[in-house]
Amino acid sequence: MAVCVNYNVEFLRLAAAFGIVVFHAGDVTGRLSAYSGLIIFVILFTYFIPKSTKCGIDTALANRIRRLIIPWMAWSVVYGMISIMLGRSFYNYPDVTLSVILTGTSVHLWFLPFAFLSSSLIIILESTFPFNRHFPMLFGILSLLSLPIMSYWWRMTGDMPIPFNQWRHALPAVFIGLFLRYCRSRRMLLFFTAAIVTSSLYASGIGSDSYGTPYVIGVLSCVLCLFSPNVMPERITKYTKDAYGIYLVHPVFYILAWINNIKSSFLLALAVFSLSFLLAHYLRKLPYSRFYC
Repeated sequence: MAVCVNYNVEFLRLAAAFGIVVFHAGDVTGRLSAYSGLIIFVILFTYFIPKSTKCGIDTALANRIRRLIIPWMAWSVVYGMISIMLGRSFYNYPDVTLSVILTGTSVHLWFLPFAFLSSSLIIILESTFPFNRHFPMLFGILSLLSLPIMSYWWRMTGDMPIPFNQWRHALPAVFIGLFLRYCRSRRMLLFFTAAIVTSSLYASGIGSDSYGTPYVIGVLSCVLCLFSPNVMPERITKYTKDAYGIYLVHPVFYILAWINNIKSSFLLALAVFSLSFLLAHYLRKLPYSRFYC
């Protein structure tokens, strides 16, 4: 199924960023549903990975480094310096282990190394193996199976060290993104969408509820926005380009709020999102900092 990128998807990026900001607010109403923002981020990120056939594998991988690893390193320095200013260590952990290094100096930075590794692997595989008509079925089945497997794995072992716990939770979203990337049949799309939703509900029942509601909302939102006619105006792109920056900068404002004893609330999340949007939008206009958000 040939799909054109539309402005619904651009709006969804911004909505996903807002969901993540709400989730990180802490104990607020709708926090579990808001975590669907992360699932949307991963699905859309995977769906829109540039194909190496258009620019070459070396250029594609170099773009991944520029877009993911350099910002990860830059913002690790920023959050590490903030941690030092607050009287803590650079990494804010007593021992600097592999998991700490892969995360960075702020927990939310775990997504960037994960996105780099997963997207690089996909680029390499796509350059090695040409598109096969069995790809949609393969990744549809992997999507169905990975949700209950990862959820049951969590039930048996509990939380893993950061970032591996987050990587485990995000992996099914990568498979879902690949299924949507390769799917060419509307009938298959509808079937697997319903099956993935059912699988996520089952996964929630046998393990962690984080594999339920966030995935249901995330999958349905992505399918609806990717495969529906435009309803959002073109000018929305002027603002949705700030979604990545919002994700990167928003903990700064939570840190400021919490050291001033401002309690978590939906109102705080809304304020943090607004301030993060303004900062990200401003940074993107600067000649150098725009490369880091």
